[in-house]
Amino acid sequence: MPKRSIGELESQVVQALAAEQLLRPYDLKVAVDRGRVVHLQGIVDVLAEKIQAEEIARGIRGIFGVENSVTVCTDGDINDDAVRFEVAEELHADPQLVHIGVDVHGGVAHLKGRVDSLAAERKAVRTAAKARGVRGIRSNLKVEESWPHDSATLTTNVDRVLAGFPQLTGSAIRPETDRGVVTLTGSVTKAEDMELAVEMAGTVEGVRSVRNELSVNPDVESIIVTEIMDELLDDPFVREAPLVFAVVNGEIQVEGA
Repeated sequence: MPKRSIGELESQVVQALAAEQLLRPYDLKVAVDRGRVVHLQGIVDVLAEKIQAEEIARGIRGIFGVENSVTVCTDGDINDDAVRFEVAEELHADPQLVHIGVDVHGGVAHLKGRVDSLAAERKAVRTAAKARGVRGIRSNLKVEESWPHDSATLTTNVDRVLAGFPQLTGSAIRPETDRGVVTLTGSVTKAEDMELAVEMAGTVEGVRSVRNELSVNPDVESIIVTEIMDELLDDPFVREAPLVFAVVNGEIQVEGA
């Protein structure tokens, strides 16, 4: 499949961030290094926006990782009591989260209570991140042990969620479920892909926990091809020429005048 240059990846990340309405007011800086890791810098109002910017960047095909240096800066002074009120207000606006408690220390929100799945825990964290003044979130939520969900259905749903991420389509990931505990086995090419798979499996409604048994086996051939492509596209004569690059069975093929 055609490989995109670092400049093309950078432009795609910038466009994806600009397409998100909540992030448009911010002048976020984007840089992609030779390792195809995105570096994000800038200032946003709430933690949820910082998280969203990172998720958008991670979702770009061809990106290997994200270094998120975006700063959360709320206008005016806001103490821990005020932050706790803001977080509680966000949580209580959702009928599924009204029972969750929160303490705030140094701008870090500590969530406490019980939920019935990892998806519910994730929802609580994302909701708390919308509150002004939150600098970080620590979840002390306990996932209930009771389990009414069908394991085969959960496995299918996890498979479906993982298939929705281009970064994971070439990985050999096999999920199995037992009483809400999803075990991921197989291999991925990057540690970032392993983290993504574990995180996304946990978003499936009904998943109580995720056991990570994935191994990281780098695709050395693809890494070498990527480095060669980067060297070629660093040459302005090559970059501006009407050429089309493709990688087939580890070989770089060039077409054009």
